[in-house]
Amino acid sequence: MMQVPAQQQGSIFIRDRIMQNYFADGLNRGILFYSPDKGDDMETILRDIAPCGLVCRTCVSGKSSVIREQAERLNFFLDGFDDLAKRIASFDPTYEKYPDFKIMLDKFANPGCEGCRDGKGIHTACIIPGCIKERGIDFCAQCEEFPCDRTGFMPALLEKWHKSTAELRELGVEKYHERAIARSHY
Repeated sequence: MMQVPAQQQGSIFIRDRIMQNYFADGLNRGILFYSPDKGDDMETILRDIAPCGLVCRTCVSGKSSVIREQAERLNFFLDGFDDLAKRIASFDPTYEKYPDFKIMLDKFANPGCEGCRDGKGIHTACIIPGCIKERGIDFCAQCEEFPCDRTGFMPALLEKWHKSTAELRELGVEKYHERAIARSHY
């Protein structure tokens, strides 16, 4: 067994205790995922919801996503499990796929989208961020011309855009945010 220097033992112990307490606290309160605070401020809402109404907070590609947070947490608790997974695979073949699972988990923990409001989204051809800036609004739902045909979205995304924007328009920004971040993105 590898010896860990005394200095590192302390920091590893502290990190482990912090994560264990954080996770246990979430379990005790029944919260494993992001729970919206009543009255989230507009800065939070604009980070969580894209101009088109899609939900960055629950998207697999988003750096501020709950999926990234949960993947990081799971990676933390699975640290060092690789060797044990190999041994378990000798009597439970499911664990032979653990390396593939880790590849996906690492992908979820390191998404590439930083959000389109700042021009750092993964859909680089999307015109919506520029369009809302020109119009001085935050969301397509606030536009008098919604729905329009200028998005260039593929059919499946276009349908989701229509649905989410109509819901945002109907509920209002705060209520839509509260509902949207508490459900599956897909």
